[in-house]
Amino acid sequence: MDLKSDHVRSFLNAYLRDRIPPLLFIGPEGVGKEHAAVDFARLICCNRRPKCELAGTLCESCQKAVRLEHHAIHFVYPTPSMGGGEKPGDDETEIGKILDVKRLDFFDTHRFAKKVSIRIARARAIIQRANIKPFGSGRNVFLVCRADLMREEAQNAILKLVEEPPGHTVLICLTENLDSILPTIRSRCQRLRFSPLRSSLVEGLLVDYYSTPVTAARVAAPMSQGSIRRAREIVAEQDDVGRKHAYEIVAGLVDAPQSWVIKNALMVSRYGSRDSVARFLHELASAYRDIMTGEESLFINQDQARMLAAQTGNWDPRRVPAVLDRIIETHDEILRRNLNMEAALVDLFLDIKHLRC
Repeated sequence: MDLKSDHVRSFLNAYLRDRIPPLLFIGPEGVGKEHAAVDFARLICCNRRPKCELAGTLCESCQKAVRLEHHAIHFVYPTPSMGGGEKPGDDETEIGKILDVKRLDFFDTHRFAKKVSIRIARARAIIQRANIKPFGSGRNVFLVCRADLMREEAQNAILKLVEEPPGHTVLICLTENLDSILPTIRSRCQRLRFSPLRSSLVEGLLVDYYSTPVTAARVAAPMSQGSIRRAREIVAEQDDVGRKHAYEIVAGLVDAPQSWVIKNALMVSRYGSRDSVARFLHELASAYRDIMTGEESLFINQDQARMLAAQTGNWDPRRVPAVLDRIIETHDEILRRNLNMEAALVDLFLDIKHLRC
């Protein structure tokens, strides 16, 4: 399974023939950043000439890399804080839980109940390991996933490693939010941007990798915004109350009284989890993107085309981008901050209503 675009493939292949600088992979969740990073690490550690092809017969080193068990490929993930006195390596059990889930389904991840981050103890562990050449392998490869959740003091701690990495060390940071990476690190990394996956590729993954029925995959893929994780959520929730509720709100928000707006905001806030509310907001944003498009034949949500076409006439297209900005802002705040969901959703719904006025 190769998710890399021609642009990504040619960029990474060029570095296989030369010294590899610190790399920064940038793009939304679920578009193949981590998959590309793992496969690039596999190629770095592969001892065959020419290198093993992912779809072909793999050497022992490549097999270990694919199983996420290679001793020279080091995974770093945000984990819950263990409190004061945390030492390098204290988060290895939690990182192991994440890898256990990914060995079963690479696009899944372990969900922690507490807020997660990458802290200075993990940064120190990276530095210690980076200065030790791996036994039986030419290089250590560090994959820092969700580097945007690395605390500032941890980013400062690895700055020297970014500036002057040992010759046997490769550092790859993955981020959804470039602004959360310190400028001193951004400026010293070679950046590679990942675009949303093609709808046809997402559909193929759903059918071939997850055995999703073709009809369900064809509905989910265009709505996924190029994210395989989002596509899987849509498949799981195609009959979900949250999606239906999102379109009921879009249809009723403009003309409804303020009491109705507040009531529905409170209903959404009680879906049971922040992830459920975040998925609802994805649906809401998708609906308003269609309204902004204004052309029914281009709508992603074809099952709601009639209602969305009617709503297009209720909106000045110059105001809809502000609606999308507010939805995305609320989505990010709910997932990344300990935000009061009731208050955030009431404010969002009222803001959308007022933007129509």
